[in-house]
Amino acid sequence: MMDLILEGDLNLIEFAYDVGIGEKNSMGFGMIKLLE
Repeated sequence: MMDLILEGDLNLIEFAYDVGIGEKNSMGFGMIKLLE
């Protein structure tokens, strides 16, 4: 686990949240949890 700050176009950040980040998303990796 690590903290990650994403900055940029809100549409792209929402897309990354929806599909996950990384190459092994289909195996359950790349999940994102929002910290507030």
